[in-house]
Amino acid sequence: MGSRLKYAIVRAHGLKTHLVPEETIKSWAFVTDDTTLFSEIVKTEYGPFFDGPEDLRRADKIEEAHVRVMGRRARQLVAMLSGGIAEFFRTLLVKYDLENVRRLIYALTTGAETSPEEALLPIDGFLLDTKTLAKANAIEQLISLIRVEKVRETLREWYEAEERDLVSLDLMLDAAYWDMVIQKADETKALSKDRTFSEMLHVYM
Repeated sequence: MGSRLKYAIVRAHGLKTHLVPEETIKSWAFVTDDTTLFSEIVKTEYGPFFDGPEDLRRADKIEEAHVRVMGRRARQLVAMLSGGIAEFFRTLLVKYDLENVRRLIYALTTGAETSPEEALLPIDGFLLDTKTLAKANAIEQLISLIRVEKVRETLREWYEAEERDLVSLDLMLDAAYWDMVIQKADETKALSKDRTFSEMLHVYM
């Protein structure tokens, strides 16, 4: 195991100390008013993303806080890595890019009232330029803007099918995601030597 990977693992454990302790989260379940709960949450990393107790009843605010904190931690870890290990972790995190692709296609398909930009998770792309994709006016244009071949071809296959339903899109993107992750794991020497890790991914599939 390389020194940079060892360092990243140590730092990951360090970042874990910033997480809200499990017992604290359990204790919040017994808080009966939003003001008290808000006073506890503002002490954590999630605090800056809530303006007041009323935000705790908004699913979009809760999702935004979670994704922004997760994204910051993920980028801190990726920044500590280099080479194949860094590429692997970016590939692992592309699931958030694909979620944004799903949201954009849903908006284009259903004519949702919210703009494509508003539909996005508040996190920059790891392998896909989601901000550029959000400017697409049609699904065909969105597909043409994607530079990752596996994702582009998966979307094209879905789009050219006789029955284009969103459930099929979800399944196809999930399959493409795990194909990308497993391929990148196999290509990354530091990971391919760890049979337990590789087998875990294959079992998950």
